[in-house]
Amino acid sequence: MSANQFFEQLINQIASSHKNPRVKQLVIDRVEILVEKNFLTDDGRSQYSQSLLQIFKQIKEKLQQIILKDTNANVRDAGVSLLAQFRIILGANGNFEDFQPVLEVINSLPKQRVSEIGKRLEIFEEQI
Repeated sequence: MSANQFFEQLINQIASSHKNPRVKQLVIDRVEILVEKNFLTDDGRSQYSQSLLQIFKQIKEKLQQIILKDTNANVRDAGVSLLAQFRIILGANGNFEDFQPVLEVINSLPKQRVSEIGKRLEIFEEQI
């Protein structure tokens, strides 16, 4: 199973349709950890950004749906955290085209969620 298929199955099938909110949250949290581990270098630069961009394009609709419509706040928060992680990693190299699809999703969210993502970006930039 390719990385694209793996992440697509985790988000598009399991996290978006599972009945148990704890399972949804766990899956989203684990995806975030895997994304960070596999696509962000120790010095804060993005690696394999085109692969990560393809993964994001495959899951963006379901991730956006989770953030906007899930009834469990913890699941929504996990979705926001994952979206912020995509924004951080794809924006790490400064190539605007890499994170444009992520910005489109972020801009469709309520202002509170956008500010949460902004705070996470500030924290990441301070750490580097």
